[in-house]
Amino acid sequence: MDKNQKNEIKVGIVSIIGIIIVIAIIVFIKGFNLNDNSVNVLFIFDNSFGITSGSPVVVNGVKRGAVNEVWNANEKVYISATLSDIKDLKSDVSAVISILELTGGKKIEIFSGTANTPYNPKEPIMGINSTDLSELIRKIGDITENLTSDLQDIIKNVATVTKNMATVTNDLTDLLTQNQNNINLSIKNITQISSDLKGAINDNKPQIETIINNLEIASKDLNKILKQADVTFDGANNLITDVDVIMKDIKSNNGGTVSKLLYDQEFAKKLDSLVQSFDMLSKQILEYGINTNVKLGRKP
Repeated sequence: MDKNQKNEIKVGIVSIIGIIIVIAIIVFIKGFNLNDNSVNVLFIFDNSFGITSGSPVVVNGVKRGAVNEVWNANEKVYISATLSDIKDLKSDVSAVISILELTGGKKIEIFSGTANTPYNPKEPIMGINSTDLSELIRKIGDITENLTSDLQDIIKNVATVTKNMATVTNDLTDLLTQNQNNINLSIKNITQISSDLKGAINDNKPQIETIINNLEIASKDLNKILKQADVTFDGANNLITDVDVIMKDIKSNNGGTVSKLLYDQEFAKKLDSLVQSFDMLSKQILEYGINTNVKLGRKP
């Protein structure tokens, strides 16, 4: 084998190696998977957020596949992708579109889920709406616009309040100026009244002290009277108690004279008849006198 043939063989080998390297790079970049265990899955999102064919699909930050196709249907965005493995995906799997890097590019981030049942690749994976950088900038712009409007309203309100305060201050100043003489006179009168009141108190201090002393003496005398009244009331209570005992004794003395006078009606009638008889006798004596035949001496 001559030298030219050896060089041609070397060039051919290098070319083949270069082609293989280029193919490997393309496969890596585009996410092509030559593994027979690859599975096609379907994602459904409200918005594509810039996802295109070839965008990577990752699970917990690790690349698992790539996007094959993106299309619209039924006011939704459908994304088809090929994954190298789905064994760790659960039935509650979800996905979100996020930014790949600060300079641009998007990816689909898959959250494997926590359910006990495995994911069925025939079922679509529902996407979760997320806010990317452009959406965040747009929302910040809206917030800034609303904040600017609110600040303008606040500034207007502050200006109005300041103007009203200036008006009130001017009115108050005018009022004080117009009534300065009256205010000074009122202050002078109040000062005079206070001085007169203080002088009256000082002038009548001895009389006030005498009145206070008399009130203290009267209070002491009243306490003595109240104590005597308490003694009198106690005596009255004792008297009432004694009367009550006497009355009970009279009632209990059924055969006594006093009891018969008060409670025996028959005895009262007899006594009344005796009084009437005595009254008639007295009248006869007064009218006719007493005819007596008195004999003194011993009986034979």
